[in-house]
Amino acid sequence: MSNGSGVSPMPIGAASKDSIERPGKRNHLENSAPWILKKFMSFSSERLLQQLDVAGIPDWVPEMKNFEEAYSFMLDVVRVDDVNHHQFINALHMIYRMGFHKDIDKALHAFIDLSSHGNKEIRSEAMQLAIGLVRVSRNLRHPLSLSDAQEQAIRGALSLGLNKRSAEIVKRYFSE
Repeated sequence: MSNGSGVSPMPIGAASKDSIERPGKRNHLENSAPWILKKFMSFSSERLLQQLDVAGIPDWVPEMKNFEEAYSFMLDVVRVDDVNHHQFINALHMIYRMGFHKDIDKALHAFIDLSSHGNKEIRSEAMQLAIGLVRVSRNLRHPLSLSDAQEQAIRGALSLGLNKRSAEIVKRYFSE
């Protein structure tokens, strides 16, 4: 089939001779891909901490597109506890959201480890999220269950003091 110019039109989606992979020659975009990946897709802990440094709990922060690195970094953030209050609380909530897609057991352990945290608000959020993980996981193929030590840690947090809402959630969970 000709278009009158003596040249057959190229079907849509077909490769032109210029775009065909030739041995020893690479497309200019392929050569720049590592730079593009580094510039636009590389993980930045500084950017993540900036995005978490807001009052209120964000639904999602852009730096979480680097899922593996962001999840691992946030687990370290709550373990080391060397960030401001907003960053810490928001990291807890991002771990909760990401835990269902990554490693729910690590998320639960991170929350339980905060059962004796000196800050009542942090301790309360962590216990509330721990109970939430266990409850929501009931809908998963392999639901979580608390070990005796984890239950004891949560009861210990309740004894140390939790905010009203978290205390009610913990008490309701243990009365089920």
